[in-house]
Amino acid sequence: MTDQIAPKQVSLLLVVLLNTFLLGFGHIYLGQTIKGIVLFIATPILAFATCGIGVIFLVLFAVFDGVLLARRLNSGEAIGNWQCF
Repeated sequence: MTDQIAPKQVSLLLVVLLNTFLLGFGHIYLGQTIKGIVLFIATPILAFATCGIGVIFLVLFAVFDGVLLARRLNSGEAIGNWQCF
């Protein structure tokens, strides 16, 4: 496994939709598979622990992070497997 994800063209809209409705799948689409799985598994745990309120912040983080990473990939920049923003 490499430490960097090679630049590629990705859909910003798809990243937003995936991270909004299937939290973590936007990151899987970007190539950050382990990070996406961790976000997906953390969602029900955080929902239970915070009565659902914490999930709002997790969704906002995932969408914001996914869009910024997608822009980097689209501009020709490589990203790390666990890189944020």
